[in-house]
Amino acid sequence: MVEQILSKVKRIEEQAEAIVKQAKNKAALEHIKLRERQEAESSAAEKQLREEGKKLLEEEAERLKKQAREIIALGELETERIREKAAPKISQAKKEILKCL
Repeated sequence: MVEQILSKVKRIEEQAEAIVKQAKNKAALEHIKLRERQEAESSAAEKQLREEGKKLLEEEAERLKKQAREIIALGELETERIREKAAPKISQAKKEILKCL
């Protein structure tokens, strides 16, 4: 009778050890899967951020190029306006210089 009880206790202890071992293995496996999933998500997020950053840089570069073209065009218009305004004065100055010679 005592031997049967001891035998049952031993079997229960062995089963408990097996269950604990399985639980540890399952927890370790779940931890590995979770880490891999988090790494994949992190990598995907990093890639997306990199692409968004690149896109923003390209958009900003294009905006600055457009702004530079506009400034150049305005400068050319202003230069032409100044030339047109100065043309009569230059012409008059040339005439006066020729008179002096």
